[in-house]
Amino acid sequence: MPNQEKVTNISTSVNKQMGKWKYPWCGMWIILPFILWWEASQTHWGEEFPFITIAIGAVLVIYIAQITKKVRIQFWKDFAHKHGWTYSDKGNASGEKALLLSQAKRTTMQHVIDGTFEDRPMRIFEMAFTIGSGDDAVTYNYTVFEFTMKGAFPHIYLDKKSNQYKANTGSVGVRIPLPSEFAKKYNLYAPEQYEIEALEVFNEDVMQYILNEEFPHDVEIVDAEVLIFRDHHINTAEELEKEYEGATKLLQKIEKRLDRSKLYKIGDKPHEMKYK
Repeated sequence: MPNQEKVTNISTSVNKQMGKWKYPWCGMWIILPFILWWEASQTHWGEEFPFITIAIGAVLVIYIAQITKKVRIQFWKDFAHKHGWTYSDKGNASGEKALLLSQAKRTTMQHVIDGTFEDRPMRIFEMAFTIGSGDDAVTYNYTVFEFTMKGAFPHIYLDKKSNQYKANTGSVGVRIPLPSEFAKKYNLYAPEQYEIEALEVFNEDVMQYILNEEFPHDVEIVDAEVLIFRDHHINTAEELEKEYEGATKLLQKIEKRLDRSKLYKIGDKPHEMKYK
């Protein structure tokens, strides 16, 4: 990007990058239906594929996609630089055990920030996965805040009911009864016979904090990691800072218990929820 201008708002920066080409680009989208009508009028409807219309539309989409990609990369690089963290354009989700990272055959992880919070390893990244195929396919996008703890604990999944997707907890996931006020907005899951451990983390004080803050995100605790899943991707620096602050505040409410936690397996009961 020219002069490495800092990106604080992706939409604004995309408009700046388009410069004088913004108006021709918008104009072409306006006249594209007329091009389609003209192309279709040259033959009987349906006899020939509208190659000209499709080609022009593809060029317009590719043009804006390339600009947006460059702007989003700079957006995340700026955020990483501000905090003294490192940036990678891609990550590998294949080894992740969190339910929301393993629901599809292919999950993409990009714009990965590696850093620390309170001397503990931390990552922030964008992810996307697609459920279904063809006309039934739905793609889900998230921004994820991931923190590594010192303790070990069974798999726990806090589901915000109003969010875009509910993870499948597999055959071992159990929904835990919760106080009615909390249960109106959230579900809490853990492997069978590990319900007590889940309630030790999401105890009455933590649940009240979540309600008071109207915490809007899903949370997973698996292995030694706490993952907070924010619906959709973030497009402004102000929003990203706000979401990061909200994630760290929740972490501070549960970190002492998780850092001291030791995983005691219960017989042959699995301590992870796996989607198959």
